[in-house]
Amino acid sequence: MKEQQNSFLSSAQEPTQNAAWTVYIDGAARGNPGPAGTGIYALDHNGKPLIKQGFYIGLKTNNQAEYLAL
Repeated sequence: MKEQQNSFLSSAQEPTQNAAWTVYIDGAARGNPGPAGTGIYALDHNGKPLIKQGFYIGLKTNNQAEYLAL
């Protein structure tokens, strides 16, 4: 039985063995607490962007935003 692929990968992007992704994540709040957000940016082993997304997470402290980003 073939495993389902993640929704952000197209069927043409089969994972290769020993391929590594580079992932950047961050969280921040304006004020402490204040309006906060998190973001993720992931690149495949060739440097091609796979995921570029940000999220509003409500009123949080800076530390809460950073931890939720993980």
